[in-house]
Amino acid sequence: MKVGQEPKETYVAPQDELELKLTKIWEKVLGIQPIGIKDNFFNLGGHSIIGMQVLKEIEKAFGKQLSPSIFVDTQTIENLANLLRQHDNSTPRHSLIPLQQGNSKSFLFSAFMIFRVTSYFIKSDTLFKAGSALLWITSIRN
Repeated sequence: MKVGQEPKETYVAPQDELELKLTKIWEKVLGIQPIGIKDNFFNLGGHSIIGMQVLKEIEKAFGKQLSPSIFVDTQTIENLANLLRQHDNSTPRHSLIPLQQGNSKSFLFSAFMIFRVTSYFIKSDTLFKAGSALLWITSIRN
């Protein structure tokens, strides 16, 4: 456990091999033990740089490239594991997006993520919707 971190009152252990592997990845990258499957990525100190490290480890362990928005969409190991289980049967279009290097629209994706994450922290859907609309209009012009 990290110095200064409060003990978890509602620790929930991994229920299967997938959740166990994801838990070990989060613990390794975040440097915190134990992490329960219901613990929130952002409350544990997760942010964009740590998220990218977790995504790299997930790609190594499972051979899947995930969008950085996965953390905003799922936030817990339990939800991430459920999404990965669904992906084995069908691909949800909003969270499992192959990342391509050299994509000319990388600026739009980065700006989209800024609006998405910012709207999460200030608890405002308005900023996210306004930012998404602006990015949609910009993408049409390009």
